[in-house]
Amino acid sequence: MAHYKSEALYEVNRRLRKLHNLEDPLYDQKDSLQRRLKRVQKQRESETDPYMKDLLERWVREGQEELGKLHQVPIEQTPSSVPQTFFDETLERLLKKEIKNLKLVLSQQQNLILQFSYTKNTLNITMPDIHEHLKKWVFYEDQLTILKSLGFQLSASGNRLTLSLTGDKTEILSQVKVILCKIIFEIFALIGFRNESFLCYNEKPAKKSER
Repeated sequence: MAHYKSEALYEVNRRLRKLHNLEDPLYDQKDSLQRRLKRVQKQRESETDPYMKDLLERWVREGQEELGKLHQVPIEQTPSSVPQTFFDETLERLLKKEIKNLKLVLSQQQNLILQFSYTKNTLNITMPDIHEHLKKWVFYEDQLTILKSLGFQLSASGNRLTLSLTGDKTEILSQVKVILCKIIFEIFALIGFRNESFLCYNEKPAKKSER
């Protein structure tokens, strides 16, 4: 049991670090520098040699200056470290109406699926089988509440969650990426999606050329 808890904690931390990097590409650099500063400060407090103490104080000052500069870099102007993924490309094709019936299977074993449809300039994201997920403890009422806070609405039957996004296509794509990050890295942080997630969709038939 202890081994399982340790692995689960590691997985949560790993996913949270990924989320931090999506929000701030300089997160790892800042975090590493802060950790190094703490070690040097602790060493400086216990140092008795005057020369070494002065040297450590200089390192602390330089580190604090470097950290301050990193914090001054506007996040929106930081080059993105997240390249366009196959999902991004596929979602763009859905918005261009080149494909239909797009599904993102988060976990085939848990039957955890997000369905995407695009009509009348509105992207609808649907999560079906809510009753089954609650019954089988795939997720709980607390997680359902968080999904609602993201904008998902429960159907009258209570068996389906739907989120509708409207606006510019670029804005919709950006919103979807943020929402998916929260779903995968926060709401379902302890569910292992590795080697289980995949996309499926139907190609729309090509329009016949006019003669």
